Amino acid sequence: MDQTPNISRTHLDEYLGEEGRVNREIWSVIGVRGKTVIDVGAGESTKKLRELGATVIAVDNDPEKVKEIVEMGVPLILCDFL
Repeated sequence: MDQTPNISRTHLDEYLGEEGRVNREIWSVIGVRGKTVIDVGAGESTKKLRELGATVIAVDNDPEKVKEIVEMGVPLILCDFL
């Protein structure tokens, strides 16, 4: 049985629009260059923070992400965050 999610064009357009809004309204105004940032829920945000010049410490509870995050050269704390 195929378990691929059915994503409509409308949902994709909404996601891409939201991604653009986040880029315009959030990433463009936060000043993280030269600062240390703790990124809870490592992934795309970790990459973006590094692109913006932050030193990132990643926190996640997904063992699958360990390799990806470590390959980025980012310290990772593998735990649940409450």
